[in-house]
Amino acid sequence: MPRYTDDAIILAMKGSAGIVREIAKKLGCQRQTVVERLKNSKKLKKALKNETESSVDISEIALLMLVRDLNFNAIKYHLDAKGKSRGYGIQNIKQEIKQDIKQESIKKIEIEIV
Repeated sequence: MPRYTDDAIILAMKGSAGIVREIAKKLGCQRQTVVERLKNSKKLKKALKNETESSVDISEIALLMLVRDLNFNAIKYHLDAKGKSRGYGIQNIKQEIKQDIKQESIKKIEIEIV
């Protein structure tokens, strides 16, 4: 029988954000021990995924709080990540810059012709 039960490992996962090194530290074992147990247990894999997803949820809530506080960098990141369907995001910005450069070039040519 393994020294660390699935239930003990799952308990150690709580608050770890899915970081295996943190789980091992709580258990008092090597990281590789946890990795090996994860390889052989669907139950542990699912629990690790849930813990990781929970930490992402917390991060998204924190990001939303920053957006509500009108933090420019948070707003920019949020629009880049979630606003692509509305025309936001780095790809759309690059396209706008290319269009602006092209329009400026056309204006410059028109000015030189006149």
